[in-house]
Amino acid sequence: MNFCNSNYKLPGEILEMPEMLRVRQRFDGGGIDDIPRKIRQECEKLPLCDLAGKRVAVTAGSRGIANIVAVTKTVVGFLLEKGACPFIVPAMGSHGGGTAEGQTAVLAHYGITPQSMGVPIVSSMQTCKIGQTPSGADIYCDAAAFGAGHIVAVEGALGFQGRLRERTLQDDDGGTR
Repeated sequence: MNFCNSNYKLPGEILEMPEMLRVRQRFDGGGIDDIPRKIRQECEKLPLCDLAGKRVAVTAGSRGIANIVAVTKTVVGFLLEKGACPFIVPAMGSHGGGTAEGQTAVLAHYGITPQSMGVPIVSSMQTCKIGQTPSGADIYCDAAAFGAGHIVAVEGALGFQGRLRERTLQDDDGGTR
């Protein structure tokens, strides 16, 4: 097969199509039998501070996570049991038309609503600059999520494959929040 053949054809001329092959992908079939139980087990492993009364943003993305409703609901439930005050933040860039309303609608399409999750969805396109990369590129965060002080990222699109991460933010004076 030569896909680099650059014989340009004028409109109306017949183009030669490259050889095509049918490909079938097969997955091993292994999976998680009880998703909420597995998510809860992973949450229990996190080295969390005392979350009682603290606001925690839980990200909900627009792609990359199978069973996103079960995963998000379980994370939210875990945080509620720890006494936290979680809320959901859409984490999807330009999806939903790049608007707060559109992103909320995308989440609703997946089944993530304030009613189904038992917590509010805070959707805003406001961001705040939180730093720079070593090369000088600015780093931004959703303003509501950053204001919470705690963010649980439930994501799959960037190689995290639905894994959960917790990070303590350090203030300029060395304290944590």
